[in-house]
Amino acid sequence: MGLIIRPSVVFANPDEPSWFSYEDDTPMITVRRVAEPTANVPGVVQLIDEDTLDNADIKSPTDLSALVPAFSFNDPFGRYNPAPSIRGLIQPGLGDDPSVGFFNDGLYMSGRSSINSLNFDLERVEVAKGPQNALYGRNSFGGAINAVSKRPEANLGFWFDGLYGTKDRKQIETGFNAPITDQLLTRLALYWRDWGGYFDNSVANGPDIGREQIRAVRGSVSYTPSSTRDILLRVTHIEDEDGQPAGFLVPANCGPRTTDNQLRLFCGEIPDRPGGDLAANDVGTEQPMGYNRSHSRVTLEWEERLRQNLTWITLIGGALETSTFIRDDDYQAVNASRAGIDTDRFDYQFDTRLNAGTNYSTWQGLVGLSGYRFFNHVDRIDQNYVLGATSPGGAEVTNATSTLGTYGSLTRRWDNGFALTADARFQWEEKDLKSDTVAITTGQQIRQNDHWYAFTPKLTASWTDQGTNLLVYSSIARGYKTGGFNDRANILDSERIYDPEENITYELGVKNIRVADRLAFDVGGFFIDWKDQQVIAYSNAGATQNFFIENVGSTEVKGIEAALRWRTLQTKRHNLGFDLAYTYADARYKDYQDEGLTNVTGFAPDGDVSGNQLPRYSPHQLSLTGQYKTPSPIKNWDFVAGGQFTYESSQYTDNSETSETGSRSLLNLQAGIENGNMHIGLWVDNALNEKDPAVGIPWFDASEGFRREWLIIPQDGPTGGIRVKLSW
Repeated sequence: MGLIIRPSVVFANPDEPSWFSYEDDTPMITVRRVAEPTANVPGVVQLIDEDTLDNADIKSPTDLSALVPAFSFNDPFGRYNPAPSIRGLIQPGLGDDPSVGFFNDGLYMSGRSSINSLNFDLERVEVAKGPQNALYGRNSFGGAINAVSKRPEANLGFWFDGLYGTKDRKQIETGFNAPITDQLLTRLALYWRDWGGYFDNSVANGPDIGREQIRAVRGSVSYTPSSTRDILLRVTHIEDEDGQPAGFLVPANCGPRTTDNQLRLFCGEIPDRPGGDLAANDVGTEQPMGYNRSHSRVTLEWEERLRQNLTWITLIGGALETSTFIRDDDYQAVNASRAGIDTDRFDYQFDTRLNAGTNYSTWQGLVGLSGYRFFNHVDRIDQNYVLGATSPGGAEVTNATSTLGTYGSLTRRWDNGFALTADARFQWEEKDLKSDTVAITTGQQIRQNDHWYAFTPKLTASWTDQGTNLLVYSSIARGYKTGGFNDRANILDSERIYDPEENITYELGVKNIRVADRLAFDVGGFFIDWKDQQVIAYSNAGATQNFFIENVGSTEVKGIEAALRWRTLQTKRHNLGFDLAYTYADARYKDYQDEGLTNVTGFAPDGDVSGNQLPRYSPHQLSLTGQYKTPSPIKNWDFVAGGQFTYESSQYTDNSETSETGSRSLLNLQAGIENGNMHIGLWVDNALNEKDPAVGIPWFDASEGFRREWLIIPQDGPTGGIRVKLSW
């Protein structure tokens, strides 16, 4: 399934307009490690092309989630620790291994915070839903997202894209292409963004709430010494400086604990925001609240066309990131609690493969080898002022991950339109952890080491009607997410290691159903059996800082996805098109006892939540995008307009199903005039003034004896402004 702006459907009728052919400017996707038309992929894939990224000003995974139903992305603690998921496969939110694999130019993005560096000078973004471990490897548990950077171009050119708006929003993206010779091309892209805080602070001279700043540069060099060799080098550097992340607390109002009658749950719909301005302060820190990060990465892509229909492709890369994150953990104007963390991380990796055959060959396949090494050093500086002690002791933790895998894919096609594809990967992974945290059970510093092996196959059967391009497919795949370690002091030794989790995903779908002229429809269903589920538990070894990850859950997810694409006949100066996509995912615990609810009235004594819906995802998600272009009364100028509408149904905030955030309807609009070299337009984000919270999670109030509260992440209100683009 594809939500795209340019053509994605083939019809055989020669009288149809060229929008339905794959000639010339046809969008291609590489989610199966080969370039092929989006509509030909037997699975749920989505291509966000350059036009869509530009028109909607997509600059982050959060922006992307508005266009991709079933993909949820929220930053409950700012951009440091985002929580991505696809089809309801929500993760605990601890550690650096999310359930969605993020890639930039084909190489894995290490750590959760690195995900937010996918933000400028992109050619396209490819989304593949369902397990992608067979071809993408580690942690592509629920899907994989690959952001492809723009390549240097053969023509000398310059571009400028400036945006200014309310709430002190400023953004500039600029750069140039400069060919040195016919074989040597260069490109430089610069990105500067200053997003002012969207909540005022009631504390005099207090920090901005929700402020984000980005400074980024990317240099690219393309070298083509012969018709059989391409070499592409990219170097990217990003500096981030964010303020205190937005959030407010709502006290528990129900669910008394059986031992002391303290309220532990919230019942009802979470309010959209507190009365008055949001309050936050520096709680005595030596530096302002917020998130500061420096991120650099280098990628080298080498392609050799060895002979006809045989290509060797090698990717080599590495990344270095340092960051400091300090937040006011009580989210109030009191000196109660802060959370701080200094992080240093780097990785290096490679992926090399041989591709044989074409998209129309009887046999087509590939075989590859990949390796990955990741180092992560963390220095915690949490502080609970009301207790007068650092927790958990200013611990320093160093962990390392090593992975080596081999993978392959083989497709057999028959003349009657049937095809069978087998993908598989065998992967070895080792993790090592060293911490100066002293375990309360042994009095010794924590040391952990373990390794795991994984075999992740995928089998896909499909049939294509060669006259209409109707595609029917079915698949079965194993998803895999690595295990790891818990380094908190206040847990038992038996709770130190958690194992990998897996899912078996079944899919059945039909693509390219011709509903009417220039109108195409896709529909499919999926079933996910999620086993050895990693969930958050609470240890009896300590009263605070005692949470850890363990494998005690299992979940089933049932769902459907549908996409509708409509286009008028497109010309250089006139087009009109809409894309409608919808996903329903019913994710429910099949077997799970939540230890945090074992002594809460209504759930005691075992905290059984089997049958409950998983929290922090919306079962119903819908997106509608459209664009329009037509000549204006001004000579040589065209009128352009676009919009993106997103609907997400309400979601529960925890496993009890007692509290929920309301449904959300977001509408972004753009309109302007352009003449090929210049664009002048207006934009409005959140035009409907949607205020329902983005997410809510169980929390505590450090100023009130650590009583149970709910941390609510608010939604920004309407913003708007002007945008000017120049190119020559």
